[in-house]
Amino acid sequence: LDNFSGVAARIAPDWDVVTGTWITRETRSPAAAYRWMLEGPAAAYPSDPTALDLDAIADWSAYCTAKGLRYDRVHAQGESLADALGYATHAGRAQPRHDGRCWSVVVARPQTLVVDHINPRNSRDLQWTRVYPRRPDAFRIKFQDASNDWKTSERIVPWPGHVGDVVVTEQLDLPGKTDAGEIFLEARRRQHEIDLRPDTIRVTQDGAARVATRGDLVAVSHDVLARTQVAARVRAVIGPLLDLDDVVTMEAGGDYAVRYRVFADDDTIGTSIVRQVATVAGDTRSVRLIGDGPLPAPDDIVHFGPRSSES
Repeated sequence: LDNFSGVAARIAPDWDVVTGTWITRETRSPAAAYRWMLEGPAAAYPSDPTALDLDAIADWSAYCTAKGLRYDRVHAQGESLADALGYATHAGRAQPRHDGRCWSVVVARPQTLVVDHINPRNSRDLQWTRVYPRRPDAFRIKFQDASNDWKTSERIVPWPGHVGDVVVTEQLDLPGKTDAGEIFLEARRRQHEIDLRPDTIRVTQDGAARVATRGDLVAVSHDVLARTQVAARVRAVIGPLLDLDDVVTMEAGGDYAVRYRVFADDDTIGTSIVRQVATVAGDTRSVRLIGDGPLPAPDDIVHFGPRSSES
């Protein structure tokens, strides 16, 4: 046959949420495609299962299932492994990650575990940049429409709040997306990212001080970000009173708090604790914690600032 057509399915190990096991079957999961690319027959140098963080990939697969994220791209052209992995992970709102030991993913979703506190005491060369994009009226996305015999279709997703005719459009590529509804959600999500995440903060930490790795959640305190933020070391702990090595300033009627890390005996990351402090108008080197809770230790670094925005 010189030419043929058909509807193909990817058969690969797929994480089954119900049984909590990997099952080889037809799958449209970005996570299954990611694993298949790394250890399947298409890889020039297939990875051993021990070189994959299967727990993290399984957790990501469950996230994709819950969000209805699919990846239906046909890999019929020559491309690098890095590009292919990027296409699959992007379809699942993630990015590939290799930490020097094994392959994993960084998933773009809310986190609660604060892995490190970054401040002028343990970092340097802070840079803060903000992008002011010139937004089009809408995104224009071309895709193979699964609901229309996989023919090439196009969907226009107006920018949030846009009123009137769509005149200026910008092309957005969403490889592997074949459902018009999912196309709309992912395009709208990208628009919100552009609107709500305009800032990039960069700092440099020495190797001995660096705790966080790519994908971790951190709390940053710096007077460049807000003049009311202060990072200070604890000189002494006297009951609920913290004696600091730097001056903090409070205004009458304001609410203030400190954030610090508390470590258990077998804990290498620590728990990020936020405690309200009693407001005393003026400059001071001592703050009194309100309520009960774990206390910092002498020489610990605390982030001080207005309550809910101390970092």
